[in-house]
Formats: sequence, structure tokens, C-alpha cells
Amino acid sequence: MSQNPPLRQHWKIIARAGAALLCVSLATGCGSPSTNTPEQTTNDQPTSSSSQPSAAATPDSDSTLHQVGDTVTMGDLEHTVHGVRYSSGDEIMSPESGTQWLVLDVEVTNNSSDSQAISSVMMWTLNDPENRSVDIAMTGDERGSLDGELGPGRSMRGELAYTVSSDHKQWELIFSPGVLGFGQAIYEIPAPAAAPKSPASAQQPPSAPSAPGESGGDKFTYAEAYAAWEGGMPYYEAFCENYIPTTDGGVSQCEGIQAGTVDAVTGEYIGD
Repeated sequence: MSQNPPLRQHWKIIARAGAALLCVSLATGCGSPSTNTPEQTTNDQPTSSSSQPSAAATPDSDSTLHQVGDTVTMGDLEHTVHGVRYSSGDEIMSPESGTQWLVLDVEVTNNSSDSQAISSVMMWTLNDPENRSVDIAMTGDERGSLDGELGPGRSMRGELAYTVSSDHKQWELIFSPGVLGFGQAIYEIPAPAAAPKSPASAQQPPSAPSAPGESGGDKFTYAEAYAAWEGGMPYYEAFCENYIPTTDGGVSQCEGIQAGTVDAVTGEYIGD
């Protein structure tokens, strides 16, 4: 069993792809292309190019780079990146050597009077420092989803996971709901302060949890700490005060809470 509490498993990458196809269908079905043709000009009345109206500016099409925590309005959508963390996977899946799983906590709010189709595959792209897009990851512990229909006045919050190089410390998240014609919003994504446990330790077979009391003193076993956290006890109390972390990832989580970069209740990275 992993020494860090794996969060509940949600959407898999196959489900994301299916949702993306559904969103394409929903988006393209919202209207039909215009059949109007431009007016014909006569030879004796040539049309000057300078008289043509200029194209309307695309909303949020400037070069502003947004930061984690910023909320950006994109047409009828409000978009916020709440936080970023690493995931070390679980007993079955873990990042390959030389890579890490970067997970972003994102929320979208629909301020229109109509439902909108949301697709994690089509609307978000993560680029590395060399401006190359990186692959979507399936970590098994993403919380929430960013796929499906979003009703009027409602919000959708979920996590996006990507496989990134261990050598990279900065990325750009591009939110571009092109099917809705809202332009782009670009966020600078820094590397999380709390590092994940190493892939080698994640791939080791989990040791059987000891029976209550066998860990010495009044400290929890891992199973007891996990059960307490699942039952509502704050992460710090369960895994830092009543349990002795045995992996680099567990120690980093507790140190991050003390430094104020990790939430003491959920154990999630919250930033500097």
C-alpha cells in the first residue's frame, strides 16, 4: 500500500476522449454556418480595402500571462487555476523514470443562459519550456472531471494531469475554448514546492500495514491514518502528528504544510 493517501479515482483517459467527441457533437450542433454571400461590387464602384471593417478583436487574445490563482473571463466562461501538485500514482501506476505527473486544479463557471460543452482534451493544452505540448496522464487520483455539459450559472471543477519531464520546472497551460470562439488564456505554471516520492519507491511492493499498536507508542499505522483521514480528520493531524511518514513524499507533504504551501486539511498544494 502506498505511504501517501491515494485520492479517489475519477475519469480515465479513455472517458476523456469519449467526452471530447461528445463535446464536438454538442458544439457543432449549436448552429449552422451562414449562407450569406458578400455583396458584389461593380466595375465603376471599386471597393477600397481601407473601407472594409476591421476584424473584431478576439476576447483575451493579448499576450498577458496569468498566474495560478487568477480568474480570467473568456466570453461567457470564467476560468480559474486554483493550484498545482505532483502525483506519485498508486501501487499499480506510477510515473516512468525521468518523468513526473503534474496535476492542475481548474474550475470553469458558465455565466451564460445556455448550457456549454466542456472538454478537457479539446480546451486545455500544457506546453513545456520548449513550446512542445505534453501528454495527458492517467494518474488514478485526479479529483473531479472537466468533461461534460455545464449548465447555465453552474461551475465545474476538476483536475488535469500531464506527464512532464523531471528536468522541467515551468510550463504554460493554454485554455482555448475554440469551439465557443472565446480566444485563449495562458497561465504560467511553476513546479510545485512539494516534490513527489521517487518513481523507484512508488514501484516497490507495498508493505502490509501493521496491526494497531505495533508501530510503537500511540502512533497510527498507515491504515489507521488513512482511515482517520477518510473519516474527516485533517491530513496534518492524521499523517504528520499521529503517523510517522516513511517516504520522501510523505515527509515533503508535512514540511509543506508547516511552510504554508500545502493545505493542512486536504494535503493539496496551495502555493506560496
